[in-house]
Amino acid sequence: MTNRTILLVLVVAACGDDGDGTPAMPAACNPLGGAGCLLPWPSLSYAKADPSTATGYRLDVPVEAMPANIDQHAIDPAPLARWDGFSPTGPLLAMFPEGVSPDGLPSWKTPDDSLAASSPIVVLDLDRGERAAFFAEVDQNVADVSSRALVIRPLMRLHEKTHYAVAIRNTVKSADGSALPVSPGFAALRDAKGFDHPRFATLAARSGEMFDKLAAAGVARSELVLAWDFVTASDDMLRSDLTAMRAAALPAIGDKGANLGATPFTAQDQPNTPQSYKRYLGTFKSPDFLTDGEADGSVLQRDAAGKPQLHGLRDAQFAAIVPACVQTQPLPRPTIIFGHGLFGSSAGYLNDGFVQQLAEDHCLVIIAGDFIGLTERQFGAAALAVTDLNRGATISEKLAQSVVDFMALESVARGPMAASPQFQFNGKAVIDPSNTFYIGGSLGGIMGNVIMAYDPNLTRGVLAVPGGTWSLLLERSNAWSLLKSVVQGSYRDPEVYQLNVALFGMAFEPYDPITTAAHVIKDPLFGNPAKNILMWYSIGDCLVSNVTTEMVARTMGIDMLGPSAKAPWGLTIKSGAQDNGIVVFNDHPTPLPPETNEPPVKDNGTHAGINRKAAALRMVQRFLVPPDPKAIDGCALASGPAACDCATGACD
Repeated sequence: MTNRTILLVLVVAACGDDGDGTPAMPAACNPLGGAGCLLPWPSLSYAKADPSTATGYRLDVPVEAMPANIDQHAIDPAPLARWDGFSPTGPLLAMFPEGVSPDGLPSWKTPDDSLAASSPIVVLDLDRGERAAFFAEVDQNVADVSSRALVIRPLMRLHEKTHYAVAIRNTVKSADGSALPVSPGFAALRDAKGFDHPRFATLAARSGEMFDKLAAAGVARSELVLAWDFVTASDDMLRSDLTAMRAAALPAIGDKGANLGATPFTAQDQPNTPQSYKRYLGTFKSPDFLTDGEADGSVLQRDAAGKPQLHGLRDAQFAAIVPACVQTQPLPRPTIIFGHGLFGSSAGYLNDGFVQQLAEDHCLVIIAGDFIGLTERQFGAAALAVTDLNRGATISEKLAQSVVDFMALESVARGPMAASPQFQFNGKAVIDPSNTFYIGGSLGGIMGNVIMAYDPNLTRGVLAVPGGTWSLLLERSNAWSLLKSVVQGSYRDPEVYQLNVALFGMAFEPYDPITTAAHVIKDPLFGNPAKNILMWYSIGDCLVSNVTTEMVARTMGIDMLGPSAKAPWGLTIKSGAQDNGIVVFNDHPTPLPPETNEPPVKDNGTHAGINRKAAALRMVQRFLVPPDPKAIDGCALASGPAACDCATGACD
């Protein structure tokens, strides 16, 4: 018997039975579910009215319903109480006692099927009467077919503070092809009958509206095997941490780092290479919001209301490469604030021959920062976090601090570094403060999108092989293949696996690029200038799934640069020079990642390899280097076909 089962037995015992010998539905569980205590998820069964919030709700999840690990530590629901609704991008989960058949479900390859009148599942915006596009799949990460969740994922970010319903029709079948059973709680709700459960009456009181609006959208009560409703969180809530941190950090930084003290950075010489004139490792001052720096247990320091608190300055790490070309080229040079990949670091890229050559070939000064929480120094902490998901914030909240660190770094680069003798050649500055840009790859592309949304000074950014929506990104990444076995070994009840992924993703969502993607190249936040963004990715990426990259791109409203090697759903293809754009390469990698939600066991190499293609580097140069930078499809600059099909030589 699993710890999860023991917990439910105790709750059931406390609740008694219905009088006929049948155990009562535990009070902590969702009365509509037939399997999985918290399922269906997300549900207004786990929200309470709160007129003080933007949505009128606040999440209220009992600890008795939360997954527990092998040490019987339940996930603490207290952080969820800051939320005024559920994730606009997270998975919608349901489970049935005999499992679910994948036959006929709208897939990520056929997204229009989810909007068809006959779709077996409907996700409906009850406020606007509009259907939302999604794909649905049956979890393949759990061996027991009966414990595999039905996973429904939005293909575009849902509207904030909006009332949604999820409807599952009787055309969805059990894993063996038979009819899906209808839970007693949902049967009572559908048929307007009573049901003995403390959470049922509140759901029943508003169910008439849900059923009426579903019927108006062509979904009759009689064909439903399950339906439930939820409210999405407000953007103000989701962005509140970084908004508060930005408001406190910018005055502490000052114009070009003017308020960071007499020694805003220190730099130690490193051995030079043939491609470099100077190389440095050092630290710079950044506004500090963490309880204990990079220590494993460190999180954001908060006041009594939960708002992040600034408490002085911290020493953040950086690395810098001044290329050898500064000795012969006109000065100052365009300068790149560089973001590293997953479990990398600024110091690690100092010795990367490719980065050194990039700096030299295009005569760019490169200054790299660290995404603490997911640097090489935190690999062990990340593995520890998935054994106890209460530690998820020790990763995600350090990423929030990293966003502030990068804002401080670009300010220090444009100010004290640009003026320092260490960044001069023959008495002339090598850093051009007016041409300082951002480039990030993988994690640097993911978090770089967040930086571009919040930073007031960086106006142009290159995001290589990026993605977002962490709950979706994680489970489809080769990097998750090892961590998956760790989390499943720690949370042994297979019924909670997908819920754990969803909850882990919620810890990242306030700092997820999907949360601010719509406000980067248009409708900027805080009065920031609209940013110019160049993105690229490669078909078959095993570390950052194409599904996540395209979801972020759709939310951004960025166009595909054409001709294109692929025509992703919901993205417009435009040819010629554009101010912003995303390019997809086809390097024909093998093996391709699974079409299911299983993480690829093997990396096919295209994730890192595509960044080294000559076409990608031409795009960087054309996009960033004055006098008239544009987001130009670099493959169009090569001989042969314009689409970025690497088999034709177009990527060379």
